Amino acid sequence: MMLEGVKIALGYKIRNGPWGGGNQFLISFKDYFESGGARVTDHLEEALDMVVMVNPRKGSGTFDYNDVLKYKRRNPKTKIIFRVNDTDKSGKIYKADKLRLKSCRLADAVVFISDWIRDYYIERGFDCRIPHIVIRNGADENIFNPQGYSVWDSSRPLKIVTHHWSDNCMKGADIYQYFDQLLDDPWMKQRFEFTYIGQLPSYPTKVQFRNTRYIPPLSGMALAGELKKHHVYLTAARWEGCGMHQLEGACCGLPVLFIDEGGGAVECCEGFGIQFTKDTFAISLFKMLKQYIGFQPKMRTFPLNATLMVRKYADFILSVLKK
Repeated sequence: MMLEGVKIALGYKIRNGPWGGGNQFLISFKDYFESGGARVTDHLEEALDMVVMVNPRKGSGTFDYNDVLKYKRRNPKTKIIFRVNDTDKSGKIYKADKLRLKSCRLADAVVFISDWIRDYYIERGFDCRIPHIVIRNGADENIFNPQGYSVWDSSRPLKIVTHHWSDNCMKGADIYQYFDQLLDDPWMKQRFEFTYIGQLPSYPTKVQFRNTRYIPPLSGMALAGELKKHHVYLTAARWEGCGMHQLEGACCGLPVLFIDEGGGAVECCEGFGIQFTKDTFAISLFKMLKQYIGFQPKMRTFPLNATLMVRKYADFILSVLKK
């Protein structure tokens, strides 16, 4: 690994505690690159070899599109990589697809975090002549791993869990509420339990649960420990680039129930769980009851971990620097 002496700027400050998948990416990236001798900073300083832009919007990080544009004009030899991880389709208040495409044109190279998000921007005019690659997210396997995972023995209810840092209802609030309502039925309650970890959905409307166990936001070992007390992971988040939450669940050994409108989640979870639609969710619960044991050997081979992710970033960044 030839990272010794490479100076890289990332456009975010790393936060402690439960701050979502983007923060987990930054931690893994910084730790790996600095262990290889690179210097990683969160601001634009002189003599940088590489700038990795992770969000081009003003006020969203330590530098934005305009900051990078001005820096590139002063430092034309510095390479720019834009990591594309979101779309307007995900239900955010702000709209930034046009700005992201503009940022792609500024960049020397682009990283898309899933095939789905790459294809989304190609349909909207991304210039495929710009050097680009797909590097999916990966969960920190030192934290999120199957050690201590509670395998279901079929004598108890199947424990299903999800976790979200965002309070946006596009994270799957409608399905989670529907599941909560299904548990009004004592017969269903004998077969399933549901736990929600994180901020409760409140935008645009506040969600309340009757039958769901709620746990405030967790991170790191505390989050992994709680996930491993459950048997199956559920994600109903819509149109995400490559959400970290389902990867953390799968890396802990939990087969995944994932919605067909999940964006990048579909390609990440395919083969490691059961896909459902809004109309087939209840049916998918019973499919998981029947197929759960069959998923167990495969879950230990779930490939999307942080080490694989950051190695791919290192290889790509070094290839861009050589040009």
